[in-house]
Amino acid sequence: MANLLLACAATRTREIAIRLALGAARRQIVRGLLAESIVLGLAGSAAGLLLAVWGLDVMVSSIPVEIPYWVKFDFDWRVFAFALGTGVLSAVLFGLVPALQASKLELVDSLKEGGRSGGGAKSQRIRNSLVVAEVALALVLLIGAGLMLRSFLKIQNSDMGIDPVNTLTFRAGLPPVQYPDSAVAGRFFDELVAKLATTPGVEAAGATTARPASGNIGVSAMVLEGDPEPKQLQDARRGSSTSISPGYLQAAGIRLLRGRDFTIADNKDAPFVAMIDERAAQLWFPDKDPIGRQVRQLDKSGEPPKWATVVGIVRNAAYETRGRNRTLPVVYIASAQLPSNFMSLVVRTKGDPKAFVNTARSTVLSVNKDIPIYNVKTMEEVVAESFWEKRFFGSMFGIFAVLALFLASIGLYGVMAYSVRQRTQEIGVRMALGAQSLDVLRMVTLHGLKLVSIGLAIGFTCSFFLTKLMASSLEGISAHDPVSFAVVGTLLFLVGLFACFIPARSAMRMNPLDALRHE
Repeated sequence: MANLLLACAATRTREIAIRLALGAARRQIVRGLLAESIVLGLAGSAAGLLLAVWGLDVMVSSIPVEIPYWVKFDFDWRVFAFALGTGVLSAVLFGLVPALQASKLELVDSLKEGGRSGGGAKSQRIRNSLVVAEVALALVLLIGAGLMLRSFLKIQNSDMGIDPVNTLTFRAGLPPVQYPDSAVAGRFFDELVAKLATTPGVEAAGATTARPASGNIGVSAMVLEGDPEPKQLQDARRGSSTSISPGYLQAAGIRLLRGRDFTIADNKDAPFVAMIDERAAQLWFPDKDPIGRQVRQLDKSGEPPKWATVVGIVRNAAYETRGRNRTLPVVYIASAQLPSNFMSLVVRTKGDPKAFVNTARSTVLSVNKDIPIYNVKTMEEVVAESFWEKRFFGSMFGIFAVLALFLASIGLYGVMAYSVRQRTQEIGVRMALGAQSLDVLRMVTLHGLKLVSIGLAIGFTCSFFLTKLMASSLEGISAHDPVSFAVVGTLLFLVGLFACFIPARSAMRMNPLDALRHE
């Protein structure tokens, strides 16, 4: 807006001078220019706010999870008024400078120059400064968007240790008030898993207290065989634990690396057994064979300690939401030996998992007619929801960055086009004295690239410090990721080059005689 208002006032220099010569009051001219600026500001703000209202619905619909009831995205008139006031204030602020400059014109000089001075070197410096600021701001936003996008891609392509394709998940459970005996819940899930596994079209089925990528796995205090008894919980090893049924590993696509899986023989009367993941094996048993070792969860309830013998090692699987840096060792306990009233069922199908929703519901009702299923999703949906915030905010960053890039390009193009018009006679003289078209192209383009380079230098400096604030939100890349800085800088430079080339191309095609006669 600022460049536009400055350019509009500069191109009307001769018109303003004539009006002053004909007796128009300077105050009247200032009021007229300010009124035009306010109208432009109101029109731009109104258009932007209408776009924002439309974009709000698009933004909310793009969120793949159910928004909590306390999070409101309703239209707020206070925000509307603030945005409208900001737009009008900007119009007044940036319209006042060229208005005051135009009102101080020297009539004789302005009429002699025919309006070619465009407000003088001071106006040109102001326009150049605004272009530099636009380029710097666009670079900061683009680098921020690039970092978020790279982080999102890193998370999306990270190995979760599971196979989410063709997998249906849902929750079911027996309320403890009605079913206080956990053994009843254990028998319920054993029967349910067995029925689901034998359903036509189902490859494998299992149950778990913690669904992968959901973030509902807790932190436990663990004690290994040979460890001294910790006096406090914080002195113990930290790990996560989940109870799983036989068949869960196959249903979730988690690979068994060594040892054996749980079987129906691992019931409450059999010796306690456990499986651990690769991370636990490397961290807790770096120089030993984990198979046959014992581990237990620290229990301060007064019950005798229940040592579980490690019978298998599985591949690392992500149970936290994607993008969280907490990666603790995981211990798997046989669900028949540590039953739970509520569990997540995981069903691997041969076709579209959503086609098995009704089958899953009827199977649960056939085991217990009073138990519904809920939180029904495909595993791919669970994985997508686990990092929707990063994708969402990355998209917002990207949209704002593209808008900043567009504004910077328009501003640079406007300044360069106006600069060419200012220097029309100068270009004509140069060409009449033997300057080649390429010389004119080089002269105009280099002037624009000088502004772009200054803006890039300022933008890189600001980005280096500002991106440190994003470090906690990035996963797998540094806040000073050289790829993001290099790609974004190159992109902005090429866009600036193109914005300079268009007016430069027009300048090199000028007819010297027409340029010399230009008023």
